[in-house]
Formats: sequence, C-alpha cells, structure tokens
Amino acid sequence: MAMTADIDALQKPKQARSRARRAALIEYGVQILGEKDLDELSIAEITRALGYSTGSFYSYFEDKTAFFIAVQQWVSDEQGAIVHECLEAQEMTDKTLSARLDLCVGVTLAYFRKRTGVIRSALRYERRIPEGWAPNRAMTQRVVAAVTVGLSAQDKQKLEIALQLAFGMLVNALLHDPGPLKLGDADLETKISAALGPYLNTT
Repeated sequence: MAMTADIDALQKPKQARSRARRAALIEYGVQILGEKDLDELSIAEITRALGYSTGSFYSYFEDKTAFFIAVQQWVSDEQGAIVHECLEAQEMTDKTLSARLDLCVGVTLAYFRKRTGVIRSALRYERRIPEGWAPNRAMTQRVVAAVTVGLSAQDKQKLEIALQLAFGMLVNALLHDPGPLKLGDADLETKISAALGPYLNTT
C-alpha cells in the first residue's frame, strides 16, 4: 500500500510535466502556424524554440502531420467552450432568423480573427490532411445546430442556406482577402447581415 502511494507520488508530477510539455508544443504550433505554412515548419526549430529535444517531440506526436492535427483539435476544443457560452447556453426560442444569423456570424468571425493562421492552414491542407479540417467541420455543424434549434423545417432550411453563404464569405475573406469584404473590416459582420437579411426576411 505504501509502495503504491510512493509510486503515485513520483508519477503524478511526471505526468503533469508531460502534459504541460505537450500543451506547450501545441500552443507554440498555434503561434507559428500564424506565420508559416505547415511545409515550412521544422520540428527542430519548434523544439529548439521551447528548449526541448527533438526526441521529446516524437514522444508526443508521430510526425508533423499528427502535430498539425493536434493543433487543429486544440483550437477547435477552445472554440467549443465559446460556442457553448455564446450559442448553446442561450434561449433561442424568441430570436428571429436575422438575430440567429448575427449571433452565428459574430461567434465565427471572432474565431476566424483570433485563430486566422491555424484555420487558414487547415483549409489550405484540407485535401492532403482532411483530419486537420475535420474538427472545424464538426464545430461548424455544432454552431448550425445551436442556432437552428426549435425552427420549423422551412425556417431551418432558410437559415442554413444563409449560414452557408455567410461561411463562404468568411472563408473567402480569410483565405484570399480579396475585397471589398475583408476579414479585418470593423463592419464586416454588419455587411454580411445586410447582404443576407433580405433573403431571410422573404416569406
């Protein structure tokens, strides 16, 4: 019994350090993907920046692709808490279609602005590493489910179409920044709502 307690006392700090090291690698990945494409990332550069050995990287991730997927999942999990707080925890019953659209666009736009590099990388590598975009796809489905809850079949379809158009605008702004709609525009949310509002308000 005493021996088991001693082993636990030794293992817990080690496990905590291991979790902290893995988290540090992922958080650095979030930062560096805002500056470089995946193909430009060097595992040696990542570990050197954090003062870790290259071998320690491979104790957590099989390769750079697995690391990339873990970064995407971490960001998606972070966003999941925000989705719950801002959308799933709200009472939607009395909200109009336009109000629901505004909520969804606001949450998604804030996410895109905060994690631009990571989301852009997931989109760019979607065909090569579909698992990287999968957490974002699941998050999109969760967002749509949250804002369409309680709607009639007709209104649900209408809002889903408007959301698909809104997501398309946001993705285009994030990937290409073509103008006149740009991700950094202070009034981007208002412009999207103005563009899609008339469609939502048709009978």
